Amino acid sequence: MANEFNQFMGFTKKVTAENNTWSAQQAQKQMEFQRREAEKVRDFNSFEAELSRQFNKDEAKVNRDWQEMMSNSAHQREVADLKSAGLNPVLSAMGGNGASVGSGSMASSSGASSSSSPQGSKGDTDMSALQALAGVANASIQSATSVANMQAQLASQERMAKYAADSSLAASQAIAGANMYASDNAYKSSIYGSDKSASTSFANNILNNFTSRLNNIRTNKVNVANNVRTNNTNALVGIFNGIVNAIGHAVGH
Repeated sequence: MANEFNQFMGFTKKVTAENNTWSAQQAQKQMEFQRREAEKVRDFNSFEAELSRQFNKDEAKVNRDWQEMMSNSAHQREVADLKSAGLNPVLSAMGGNGASVGSGSMASSSGASSSSSPQGSKGDTDMSALQALAGVANASIQSATSVANMQAQLASQERMAKYAADSSLAASQAIAGANMYASDNAYKSSIYGSDKSASTSFANNILNNFTSRLNNIRTNKVNVANNVRTNNTNALVGIFNGIVNAIGHAVGH
């Protein structure tokens, strides 16, 4: 990996040096082109300025000559105008100012000029090596950031999984404890119910036995009483019969 990186950097530096040399040559050609074009522009502007000055000079002279001619012929033209109008030409000398003299018009030329200088192509310094290094650095930073984010996510997921496992274990333990408590209560209730049922059955047996004996005693008493009555009755009947018999015998004799 290190050898590949060194080869890449060596190739990048070589290309950068070649590009810088070519860029310097292009910059030199640009300066030469601009210098020659600037000389052409200056010569053209100087030639055009000279033509403009000469034209303006000639036109100024024509205007001055015209104004001079108009000034020198002011009264002549005024007299001619008075005569043409049917007036006395003496009016020109008695207060006339002569015909008006115009200022005329003057042609003007500023001349052609070129204010912009031609621009040649510009050579720039090759920044590919720095851009490549920046790209590698950026990729390394992004890779490191991605790894750090992944590690943080894994750590967070691990904490969440541990928390979930602990919560699940605690819930299972709580459920198991509740089930055990319920089972123990059910067992105790069953034992209590069985004991109570056994006690109730034993008490019922005792009560039934006592009731049976009491009933037997009552029955025996009733039977004894009945026997006594019967015996007494029989005895009374026997006695009565004996008395009757005795009376009968007594009466018969």
